[in-house]
Amino acid sequence: MDVGIIANPASGKDIRRLTAGASVVSNQEKKAIIKRCLQGLCSSASPKIHYFPDTHRIVSSAVGELGIPAEPLDIDPEGVAEDSTQAARMLKGCKLVISLGGDGTNRAIAKGWNDVPLIALSTGTNNALPAMLEATTAGLAAGCLVRGYVPITEVSVRSKMIRIELAGEQKGSDLALIDAVGTTDRFVGSKAITDTSKYLFAFLTEANPNKPGTAGIGGCIQLLDRCEERGLFI
Repeated sequence: MDVGIIANPASGKDIRRLTAGASVVSNQEKKAIIKRCLQGLCSSASPKIHYFPDTHRIVSSAVGELGIPAEPLDIDPEGVAEDSTQAARMLKGCKLVISLGGDGTNRAIAKGWNDVPLIALSTGTNNALPAMLEATTAGLAAGCLVRGYVPITEVSVRSKMIRIELAGEQKGSDLALIDAVGTTDRFVGSKAITDTSKYLFAFLTEANPNKPGTAGIGGCIQLLDRCEERGLFI
């Protein structure tokens, strides 16, 4: 009964705090979320816990304060998205993985393990994929899944994925979980597009006006549920 934990210390802190007034999720709050989640998990199961040793020691501090045995992955983190991708590769075979981050964090995880059984807790900015859940409840749910009280196929939704082939690029293919957006901005993967005239197109896996970011824009045109076997191009 192995459970993995990946907490991204950089999530919830990018430039959109300045351009859009987005809220900040501190690493102290992330540690508190991990502690509540672990208390729920360990009250209903006794899993073997493996975690990504992030640069800010979020998870290691949490398990240390709780006195819960847990093993760090053999990774030398560099503070980049590839850290989460590498951690996901190393966690393959776990019963499930608990992540703390936003859409970008979970995209990085999917690049390392694209059918990962994931409980995604929201601590990012544009959070169309991860859910705003009470961490204790999420931990209790994780324990029920680990113990086999509930089949994971009965309570999970398989997320859609956009595969991107970059013609003429040595990097080859890439992927997105929520949206792939084309803009005239000069920087790849711009963190904040403040001029909407720069948008060219978007491919979406879900669209709802209640969602942030491009998924919300698409939702004003046509609703698209994450369970529907189709996408939306605008």
